[in-house]
Amino acid sequence: MMDTKADFVVGVNYPWRHYGQDFGTSAWGHRGFSSAPLEVQADFERIRSAFEPWPTVVVRVFIFADGRCSPEFGDSGEVVGFDDFFYPDFDAMLEAATRSDVRLIPALLDFHWCYPAGEVNGVKIAGRSNVICDPELRASFLERALTPLLERYDAHPSIFAWEVINEPEWALKLGLLRRWSKAKVDPAHVRVFIRECAELIHRKTAQRVTVGSARPNWVRLWTDAGLDFHQCHWYLGWLRMILTRLRGSPARQEAGCLIGEAPSAGARTSPIEYLRKAQAQGYTGLLFWSFRAADRYTNFDNVAAALSAWKEGK
Repeated sequence: MMDTKADFVVGVNYPWRHYGQDFGTSAWGHRGFSSAPLEVQADFERIRSAFEPWPTVVVRVFIFADGRCSPEFGDSGEVVGFDDFFYPDFDAMLEAATRSDVRLIPALLDFHWCYPAGEVNGVKIAGRSNVICDPELRASFLERALTPLLERYDAHPSIFAWEVINEPEWALKLGLLRRWSKAKVDPAHVRVFIRECAELIHRKTAQRVTVGSARPNWVRLWTDAGLDFHQCHWYLGWLRMILTRLRGSPARQEAGCLIGEAPSAGARTSPIEYLRKAQAQGYTGLLFWSFRAADRYTNFDNVAAALSAWKEGK
């Protein structure tokens, strides 16, 4: 069975140890990856062991999240660079990945980046949508955050792809999404931001670029954004599974589509069923949610059990 699945990418989300605090520091102190390198490496090794003997195991990690720790901002909201902890944290992640033989998708922004600003114990969270919408602030992000990041890691073999933003649709002012979005950002501004990030990544590196769409049918929003492959998130009940089958999957693009999130718990569809359906419907791979995120969709033990059965063809 292994030979028939070797080109199907598998992996898991390791979204954070502490949301938004894994890279850089803030008034809360330093809790980044370099503060616990052995723990991060042990986690990555456990992940790799669960997915043996697949040749490519991918781990997806949130980097800036909602902007609470990195990058650094000036008084006018412009990006000014990174603090002294950021690169040691990023280096610790890459070292753990290299030693554990996993590949990484660093997801730069989370949609919470665009949510209304708040403050918790002296630390500003969210409220950064102007970095996407304002040309000058966007340029500061590209020049002082993304460019130095790419120049430092442009040839690192552990980077599978860069993800510009996680589930940007939840921040959009678009159709029915207006009912759920707290940010209501113009989709045209997000499209420009993604395209400019993708162009910069392609100019500075030979690495690939993607976006983590919240639903399979929403990948069409980013077809002209310069991405190398599409990615969607798949939290399916039986009704949505049936509708997907009847309508066909709009995410199955010619270049392939990766399922970047699928639940390992809290769903009527089991992890092994997700694996079987993803492969049968022509997706290029599947990353489970999650390792370490303490929510109802997370149980990594279920992933290990599903993989064991799937490898044996059960």
